[in-house]
Amino acid sequence: MGKISLPDVIIKELRKRARGVGASIEEYLFDVLMSDEVPIERVKKYLEGAEELVMEARRELEEGDLRVRLFI
Repeated sequence: MGKISLPDVIIKELRKRARGVGASIEEYLFDVLMSDEVPIERVKKYLEGAEELVMEARRELEEGDLRVRLFI
């Protein structure tokens, strides 16, 4: 999974907007990016993204990288 760096002011705004819709920053950004996609293509990309998240979680579990993620 890729990583990006953003200025703190942008991260704070993303966090605020994501909280406003009950989502994580990642979920919020994905929704914004996919908002103009054809519905079936949007579903396909959601599934691909979910699969990537599951694979990442599985890898972290195997490595013992057990951390608590707080979406506050």
